[in-house]
Amino acid sequence: MHLFDKGIRERVHLLGVSGITVIPVLVWASQYIDKISFDSTSYGYGARTRAYVYPDRIRDYTHFGKKYLTKKHPVKELNCDCPICSDLKTVDYFCLSDTTWPGCLLSLHNLWHVKHYVELLDRTLNVDKDKDKFMELLRQHTGTSANKAIHAINFKEACMSMGFKKAYDVYFSDHPFAKQKYSVRSVI
Repeated sequence: MHLFDKGIRERVHLLGVSGITVIPVLVWASQYIDKISFDSTSYGYGARTRAYVYPDRIRDYTHFGKKYLTKKHPVKELNCDCPICSDLKTVDYFCLSDTTWPGCLLSLHNLWHVKHYVELLDRTLNVDKDKDKFMELLRQHTGTSANKAIHAINFKEACMSMGFKKAYDVYFSDHPFAKQKYSVRSVI
């Protein structure tokens, strides 16, 4: 909203900014900033730890790798219609293979679901104009972290109604980072 306050209304890209609570906030900002985008590497946990995000609940995941194998309530069959899982119906390939390929496929599965989540939020908010459904999707995917995203969205709306400076003072004047003192030190 600081950029918006400075007159920037289009073509904003945020590097390495994502996550289940950040994505809905960025989609919400797309109502005010045209062509806002972001990138993420979090989907890559499939390759690093064989993490598998659950369809329709990207906040939840399980692990199929030997190092992080989820033993409590393990997934036996893939109930997913993404292009990766539609060809594989059991998790055996992800659990048994020692090659890097299963992790790459899990990352593609995760990326597909994150992309689907972004598209679903965007369509709900910017095409269907259904803010209640948007909030329902936000809560479904973020669970107990929903309040963080909702707080940020409320801040955005306050910026639109009262301006950035006043909204910042209302929302963040008593936040711990507002009280921190920063100093510049030489590293050399």
